[in-house]
Amino acid sequence: MNISIFLPKIKIHTWGGLGSQLYAVALAIDLEQRFKHRQIEYISHTGGVTKREPAIQFYTRNVREKNDYKVIKSRKKNNVHKNKITSLGKKFLLSTGILANCNDNHGAAKIRPWALSIRGHYSYREVSFISAIAILKRIDNEFISEVNSNNLEAIALHYRLGDLELLLEKSPINTDQVKSILEKVLITAGAREIYLYSDSILLAKSKLINSEPDLKIVTRDISPLMTIHECVHSKIFIGTNSKISIWIAILRATKNTNQTSYLPLEIKHMLIGNENSFTNKSIKFY
Repeated sequence: MNISIFLPKIKIHTWGGLGSQLYAVALAIDLEQRFKHRQIEYISHTGGVTKREPAIQFYTRNVREKNDYKVIKSRKKNNVHKNKITSLGKKFLLSTGILANCNDNHGAAKIRPWALSIRGHYSYREVSFISAIAILKRIDNEFISEVNSNNLEAIALHYRLGDLELLLEKSPINTDQVKSILEKVLITAGAREIYLYSDSILLAKSKLINSEPDLKIVTRDISPLMTIHECVHSKIFIGTNSKISIWIAILRATKNTNQTSYLPLEIKHMLIGNENSFTNKSIKFY
C-alpha cells in the first residue's frame, strides 16, 4: 500500500525565476530520498522585486501559484500587536519542526520528517549529484527532438543583463570582465564565433561587438529552460552573475565529457562544495 497518499504533502515555497526555483526542486529531490513516504507540493510566489511566474512545470505539475506580487508592492504597515502575535506563532511552529527555514546545508539538515512547510532561497545549499542528474534528465527530455548538432561544438556565452541594469541592489557583471575571458577562450579554442544567450539579446550583442568587430555572434533569443539545455551541451560555456549560469555550470559538471565552464569569481561562494564535489571537475573562475 502506498501510504504517501494518506500523509500531508510537504509544501516548498519558491520565489524568483527559473534559476531560483531550480534550487527548490533540488531540495525536494533530496528530501524525497530522506522522507520516502512524503509527497512534495511547490508554492510558487509571484511576489518579489519583479513579478515571476511558475517555471518548473517541466519537472512537476504539482505546482500551486500564489499571486502575491501586488500585495508586496503596496504593502503598508500592519498593526504592531498583530505582527507580534504572528511572529510568536511562527516561532512556535519553527520550534516544533512543522515549519522550516532552509537557506543552506545547515537548514536542510534540520528539516524534520513531520515538516509541513519550508521557506527559504535554498541557494546556499549544496546541490547534490543525484538532484542535478534528475533535473538535467527532465530538461533534456523536454527538448529531445531539438538537439542542434552545431551547439555541441559551440562556445556559448550566457550574458545576464535584464533587470540588473535597472535594480539598485543588483548590478550586471562588468563588460570588460566578460570581454577579457571571452578573448582568452577564443584564442585558446582558435575560434571567432560564439553563441550568445541573454535576456537582453540586442544590448548584450552591442556590448560585445564594439570591441570585437570580426567576432561572429549567433544570437539565441530563447526561453531560460532552452538556454540551459543548449548551453549544457555546448563545448565551452562562459557564464555571468546569474543563477541560470550557475545551473548551467552545475549540470555540465555531471557529464563525463571534457566540458569546461567559466564563471565569475564573485559568485564562487554560491557553488558550495568540498574538494571532491562533482562541481569542481569542470568549472573555472575568472
